[in-house]
Amino acid sequence: ITHANWILEDMFDGVSLAGNTPGSQMLKVGDDATTTGHFGRHLITSGIVNLCEGYTICYPTKLGIFEPLATSTDGHPCILYAEQKPGHLSEKQGRVMIDTGFTKLYHNWDTA
Repeated sequence: ITHANWILEDMFDGVSLAGNTPGSQMLKVGDDATTTGHFGRHLITSGIVNLCEGYTICYPTKLGIFEPLATSTDGHPCILYAEQKPGHLSEKQGRVMIDTGFTKLYHNWDTA
């Protein structure tokens, strides 16, 4: 978390990550990304119906310009994004994604 916070706090007006909550569940696709245990429909989630949330999950202390794309099974936003649009990102930045459950990349990546 420390390394991510160095970047997030500097680039995105104090947005930071905290916590260490248990996960180990599968998130399901849904229409509302703020529903516990679900992720929303977005170009980046096209074709995905289940997604491992990770084994230990941190969460944002504030959202700032970010919107939730997924909410963990403990009710915290766990995947966030910001689109390149006026007032959000500079013209030199593209879409920014934050995934707070990085352990999904090496546990159960092939079963979700």
